[in-house]
Amino acid sequence: MEKKAWKPSLTSQFYVCPIPFHLDTYRGCVYNCNYCFARDFITFSRRNSEHTSSKFLVANDPESFARWMNKVDKIREYDYEKGNEVAIKERIPLKLGATADPFPPAEATLKTTLRFLRILDYFDYPVEIQTKNPEVLNVYADEFKNPNWTIAVSLITMDEAFNKVCEPNATKPSRRIEAIKRLTDSGKKVMVKLQPSIYPKVVADLPDLVEAVSEAGCWALNTEGLKLRVTMPQSERELFSVIGNHLSLDLFEYYKANGLVTGSDREIRTALKMEYTQLAKKLTGEYGIKYYPADNDILGIGDGCECCGTEVLKDYKIYGNNIRSKAFKPKDYESKELGKCVVNFTRSRKNINLTMDEVVAEKESKKEKEVSPPLRQSDKAEAGILHNIYGGFNEKEPRIVASRGRNPDNPSDRTTGSPTEQRLEPNSEGTTNSLTNVQKDNWLLQNQSIRRLTPTECERLQGFPDGWTKYGLDKSGNQVEISDTQRYKCLGNAVTTNVVTAIGEQWLKALHKDGMLG
Repeated sequence: MEKKAWKPSLTSQFYVCPIPFHLDTYRGCVYNCNYCFARDFITFSRRNSEHTSSKFLVANDPESFARWMNKVDKIREYDYEKGNEVAIKERIPLKLGATADPFPPAEATLKTTLRFLRILDYFDYPVEIQTKNPEVLNVYADEFKNPNWTIAVSLITMDEAFNKVCEPNATKPSRRIEAIKRLTDSGKKVMVKLQPSIYPKVVADLPDLVEAVSEAGCWALNTEGLKLRVTMPQSERELFSVIGNHLSLDLFEYYKANGLVTGSDREIRTALKMEYTQLAKKLTGEYGIKYYPADNDILGIGDGCECCGTEVLKDYKIYGNNIRSKAFKPKDYESKELGKCVVNFTRSRKNINLTMDEVVAEKESKKEKEVSPPLRQSDKAEAGILHNIYGGFNEKEPRIVASRGRNPDNPSDRTTGSPTEQRLEPNSEGTTNSLTNVQKDNWLLQNQSIRRLTPTECERLQGFPDGWTKYGLDKSGNQVEISDTQRYKCLGNAVTTNVVTAIGEQWLKALHKDGMLG
């Protein structure tokens, strides 16, 4: 196999990610997943190589890496033009396998990744291992006693037929679960990454998957929605069509009708992401597993900002000046030095000579000045997210959620008007006259009037599941959708179930204590 040397690198994801630092031990990938996140990067790499085969791998050189680590270890003054050196000195966790799996079948004999892990273990360096093939890691995992690792295994479903469609060359889900169990039994810390979460299939798959993950001894799970590039070659469209055909839907049209364009990608809209996010949060809570939503438009939900599972590592730092970190309480291990690094590590030349912190400040300043597009009421009213990093929502410019008397659950009854007309005007001090800070955060006011709650919000206030009153039976016993007016009546005549439950439980305790019940 061909061998070349390349160093770890910071990534352009620093605006959304606390751990923007990665190293591939191989280039190329043999798994050929039909949804591949890194397809654009891999294609770009092959355009600059004489090797175009999807089965061809190039191995990184461990000896060159060892020399580089020894050199960096001796550095005392930071050179902010060399961000990867600063990241090492600051002990930013190193992601192995960001764009190419570190455990292709060939690793069992080549042991390239093994040699990198030995070097990193020598320095007790914090590492996140990302893989679809934990079986190969099991071959030599016992060599490492209490390593500074977190292992993130990609597993999108327990449905083996669906998995074969999405990941034609990867091992079966059942085999991955068995391999995970062997790792956790030996004391290794393993989480599962449900990436991509392919809506709507993910909603049906989550219960079985969370149960399997729990039984395998995993400590955490994350989710992140599928992305479809807005522009892609026909060959790539055909790969996604294979997934859509299995689900009996046109994936492109479905995501076009139910999605949003975010940069160069198309994603399912936030309210629909919240469907699997809330379900995953509920299920992981029941099994005692930590949960991390990794979608960039769902922030402040889950068990922390480190959605890659790095919180189980020791002696490390994160980048705190990003939207995900800011959605949670500040950490005392946020690196101040990393933000001083010059952005010279991306293909784009747009931010050259700016530091990471300066790029973040520029992005935030631009967002404050932009007039955002009209807000989809269901995205904000039902999902309740904190940010949309692509400019859809802006906390410093309060948006209309719904006009008084209108129902944001009804797509045909939404606030109209231009973005400027739907803004509350700031006063000379830059704040709004009509909203307090608390009111700005809860999105209940519009034009100084309190908007009507949606049926979904009323269901939640009464302790019912979402959609509890959406359907009923007609005189013939057929299921029909209930009007919003009737849903309000049903909910208004109901009692708040969790309050009644709490009162009943306290009442029973008192009766037992007084001896009135056995």
